Amino acid sequence: MTYQAKEQSVEDGQPIELFRFSNSEEVFTYSGGQFNTVFNAETYVPEAIGRSDPTLQDATAQRSLTVTVPSSNLFARRYVSIVPATVDHFTLFRRHTTDGGTPETVTYFSGEVLSVSFKDKTAEITIQNVGSILDRLVPQQTSRNPCNHILYDAKCGVTDTSFSLAGAVVAISADGLNVTIDTGTNTVPDTGFELTAQLDDDPTFFNGGFIARGGLELRMVRAVVNDTGNVATLTVLFPFQTISVGAALSMFAGCDHKLPTCLSKFNNVDRYGGFPFIPEKNPFVIGVN
Repeated sequence: MTYQAKEQSVEDGQPIELFRFSNSEEVFTYSGGQFNTVFNAETYVPEAIGRSDPTLQDATAQRSLTVTVPSSNLFARRYVSIVPATVDHFTLFRRHTTDGGTPETVTYFSGEVLSVSFKDKTAEITIQNVGSILDRLVPQQTSRNPCNHILYDAKCGVTDTSFSLAGAVVAISADGLNVTIDTGTNTVPDTGFELTAQLDDDPTFFNGGFIARGGLELRMVRAVVNDTGNVATLTVLFPFQTISVGAALSMFAGCDHKLPTCLSKFNNVDRYGGFPFIPEKNPFVIGVN
């Protein structure tokens, strides 16, 4: 039988829903059932997960959907302290376990995570559907002093590998927020400095940058403390989902999006995306003498 036949049947329907959250770094997959479910080569693990009721006939008719998970849920924990830098996408799949060995699976709802709120021991994830996303008006640039570009993107034009440093994890704090990396004798290509020399020259060189585990996970760096030799402890905004001692990581320099930094650190003023010479005094506020 098809999904629709099972959905409309009186007794044969046994629905199960699959919840998929993804971004440019990670994928989180959860099942509303009792057992692991494999779909599109991804394993959906059982979770105490629920949702609000969308419109059955038209998934795009519902402007938003609320998914409820335990506050300990790994995906929800990304929003405990800050809003992640990457956009989280959501897809809700639905199938019937009584629909044979390869049940027909339909996309029931899709969109982007709008917000996550915590109450008691649960987290409520609000998702805005794809149709409503297209209604938003988003300015490409604003008239402000700091640079509008994202560091290392096409408009910025800075090559990330020129400001990177490879190393390996030697220690991880219990909460996963402090990662200690040994970079050995590796150097930053642009400056030619090893880690200790680089931090002696500029202690904030990696602040606001990120560390990456291959092409799988990125974490923004809040602070760096130089340890003994070319070993440093980096504080990240939220922990890696999967990481262990010995894992290879790359550190990338950060930027405060100010003109002096663009000049002295990256020599990239020609591509500066801000408006640093806007007058600080507004004649419509202070008047004209």
